[in-house]
Amino acid sequence: MKFLRNPEFRGMLLILVIIAGVGFALAVATGTLELFAGPQAFDKIVYVSEKTGTPEIWLMKPDGSGRVALTSGAVVRSAPAISPRANRIIYVGKFGKTEQVFAVGTRGGKPERLTSATGPKQQPAFTPDGTSISFIASGRVYAADKHGEHLSPIFPTPQEIHAAMTDPLRRGEMPIYIAYAWGPDSEAIVGIRQEPDGSHSAVFLPSRGAKPMFIPLGVYLNQLIAGAGAAQQRAEITRRVQVTGVSWSKTDSMFAITLTAESDSYLFVFVVEKGNPAIAGFKAFRGAVIAQPTFAPDGSALVVAVKSSRKHTEDGLLRLDLQSGTGQLLASGLFEQPLYSPSGDRILATRYDRAHTTKDLVSLDLSTGELKQLTHDGCSYFGIWTPSAKSQAGK
Repeated sequence: MKFLRNPEFRGMLLILVIIAGVGFALAVATGTLELFAGPQAFDKIVYVSEKTGTPEIWLMKPDGSGRVALTSGAVVRSAPAISPRANRIIYVGKFGKTEQVFAVGTRGGKPERLTSATGPKQQPAFTPDGTSISFIASGRVYAADKHGEHLSPIFPTPQEIHAAMTDPLRRGEMPIYIAYAWGPDSEAIVGIRQEPDGSHSAVFLPSRGAKPMFIPLGVYLNQLIAGAGAAQQRAEITRRVQVTGVSWSKTDSMFAITLTAESDSYLFVFVVEKGNPAIAGFKAFRGAVIAQPTFAPDGSALVVAVKSSRKHTEDGLLRLDLQSGTGQLLASGLFEQPLYSPSGDRILATRYDRAHTTKDLVSLDLSTGELKQLTHDGCSYFGIWTPSAKSQAGK
């Protein structure tokens, strides 16, 4: 073609190619373009640290070495979440005077803002298949594509909204959601909502847009306590059931909910069969608070952090075998947010000192019982494992 012989046109074409190439490289590096895998961070740990003066996203190796900051001035407000392809991290950060959901690549760079609406944001997450993100905004659970577009509400469902609008006692008050967890198929989801009296209940959806199934945790709790022959300990109407954690097994149709009622805590394990959740396990913890449960990768066990109000009971990380129901104290101390490694051989957690003034990440080797401190700045927390490179084999 004649215009290609023109030096001026050839120069303009070269400039456009260079600009496009640079833009493409930057998009891949920051994770905003996921046509290819881009820079990936397999077998690492992502966490939040305040060592620079503000909460920022950091990356390190499982032994605590190779620490590098991925953000600067982000003022992170939530635990980070990483995509199944290990190349993109999302989190809630400050944007002016508002909280928004951001994404950043695993090499850092300028974060991409995914939301714009005002109001508090919480619990950003990727669906297990990595095709969508989700988060809580002003008490509602939303899902969107990886760039925050095509936003769709998950909770409260249309049925819940209709019930609230037509209930004269609620006077149009909408349910407020405080937590949620995705099933391994990226369709089923369980949400935790706050009732008008301040207590919590659960709502299960077998798929997005399906009819919600209400799980009355307080009623179930009384039935199970009575069935265990401890009717005197039943949760009275005035006792508020407060959910402290919800988690879903990555390989099975099974989820767990931890809750408190006055000074005691309880663990529910539900199994989903033919789209319906049923109670498969129940355990009481007298005089203790248990928080977010974490499933072993094979679904055989759960680990929870236990904080006791009794003088002669230890705080620590407790492993529960789901077959036998027996418990084993793995480590003593004040812990939060335990997570199994992808291979299931270690537990990552945040450990506090007794005064609750410093916090650092630790790793517990389940084969040896060795507890290793990974950070030493006294202000690191919200640690998560990145995906394993072995899990990507053959994909």
